Amino acid sequence: MRGKSLKPRIARSAPCPCGSGKKYKRCHGATTTQTPSLEPQLRQKLLQMKAKEYVRQRVQGFGRPIISAVLNGQRLVIVGARSRAIPEALTFHQFLVENMKDVIGREWGGDASKSALPHPLFRWLKDLNRSIQTAWPKQNFGMSGSVSALIRFSYCLYLLEHNDKHPASLVARLKQPSEFIPAVYETFVAGAFAVAGATIDGAEDVRSAASKPEFIATFASGRRYEIEAKKKSAWATQPELRDPQLQAELKKWVRNRLYSSAKKELQNPVYWLELSLPLTLEQGQAEALNEIARDAVRAAEDITIAGNPVRPAYVVITNNSDLAGDGVAGGPFFATLVGFAMPSFREGEFELEEALDLHDEHRDIRRVIECMKEVDRIPPTFDGTPEELIGPGGKPVEIVQIGDRIEYVIGTKTHTGRVEEIAAVGESAAVIVTDENSGRQVIGQIPLNAEQAAAASRLGNSVFGKPEGPKHDLGDDLFAIYDRMLEIYEEYPREGLLRHLASHTDLAEFEKLGLSELRRRAARESAKSIYVLPNSSTPGQSPPQQRDHAAIVVDEGRG
Repeated sequence: MRGKSLKPRIARSAPCPCGSGKKYKRCHGATTTQTPSLEPQLRQKLLQMKAKEYVRQRVQGFGRPIISAVLNGQRLVIVGARSRAIPEALTFHQFLVENMKDVIGREWGGDASKSALPHPLFRWLKDLNRSIQTAWPKQNFGMSGSVSALIRFSYCLYLLEHNDKHPASLVARLKQPSEFIPAVYETFVAGAFAVAGATIDGAEDVRSAASKPEFIATFASGRRYEIEAKKKSAWATQPELRDPQLQAELKKWVRNRLYSSAKKELQNPVYWLELSLPLTLEQGQAEALNEIARDAVRAAEDITIAGNPVRPAYVVITNNSDLAGDGVAGGPFFATLVGFAMPSFREGEFELEEALDLHDEHRDIRRVIECMKEVDRIPPTFDGTPEELIGPGGKPVEIVQIGDRIEYVIGTKTHTGRVEEIAAVGESAAVIVTDENSGRQVIGQIPLNAEQAAAASRLGNSVFGKPEGPKHDLGDDLFAIYDRMLEIYEEYPREGLLRHLASHTDLAEFEKLGLSELRRRAARESAKSIYVLPNSSTPGQSPPQQRDHAAIVVDEGRG
């Protein structure tokens, strides 16, 4: 590390280099004691635990973490309520495929492989074996469609069992050759909800005379959604987005699927529609497909059921190229979220409090879509190390952590100290180190290699043991400010929240709120005070509501 003394180099009124946003004199410049105490060490451990959990959620999602340990040359993996011992040498991806065979049934597999009616799963497994003979791929980007789909399918089956259970009806459909591909897509959809932290129940496993969805997803918020998932089996026209015939075929298919789904009159429905176009979408194509898909949903809003308007629903239109055919290369996937006959999920203007109510109302479904963006890749290892920090040969790339003991040079003399603060700055990291002999703090820079810089770009300072994600300019986005304030207040005690609200005219009412509602109220009041500046000539101006669609293209592979 290249180090310089802090005191002659940093003006006391300058921003602290730790990235806290405070002035140096009110942050690390205020540190005068040289006597080590237990409290800073405990604080560091707590920060490291929070940072590790942040990274885990971005790598594995908001469900249950991977549970694994090596014992006597064997690796023990916990999947839901079941444990499985595997050879230590197996990678996490290889384990997923072996676990999939257990779930589907090895005895069934032995019998079905001899059947006169071929099952697509065995084609996928043969393609995988050929791929392994070359090299087990680090990512599924660029794989054949069959190998990409197989690994993703195996991961989603694991997610379902590890976070809840496999719907029995889904496993039964997966064993039917004609039902396999549509059921795989259903598994993808259920996996997206599992990553977002929802529990999954198979509707067919529940006795009821009413029409049933594919499955039911329930979030920690208590909101319960009924999910339909439909896949287009084939296209009559060439996969050219500018072709009016393809657009007409897409529009007709979306309308028919929305009609058949709406006829079930589900409660809180979410309709997932998979196009399976054999396209590796670039950004411009994704934007074009987003507009076509949105217009198709809008055009279907005049549908009536027995003369009555359809129930409002979320619609997620996806395109997974690896489901378009075995020979189609796995690549970026596409998804867009649209409100179907849902005025509250539209662009427009609302009063501040109403806009925030709607933002919270749609939070669970938006979280599923956000997880598809953030948790887009299958973890490469059992310990959940980010893919960016996996070096050649599958070995983790070391990266400096808060609390690490490091050497640094001032002039010609080498010193030793512990990292107190760290923040990524492009291809390097700014650090504040406390010298272990003098107790003096010094600031310097540590160069980052390509892997470390990529990890910091995606995951922020959390890769250094500091619970901070990538920094984004919130600008004048009310909803982004509100979400950020929710994160800040997440662990505030009741007394601290009430102090923040002490000058509010409704403080007496706020004191009656439960802790979770009080945190939400504190976040809202802070967001509104930032969004509507005190000197604004138009206080309380209605903010724009979020867009009801969002195109997603994942540029990295998910394997």
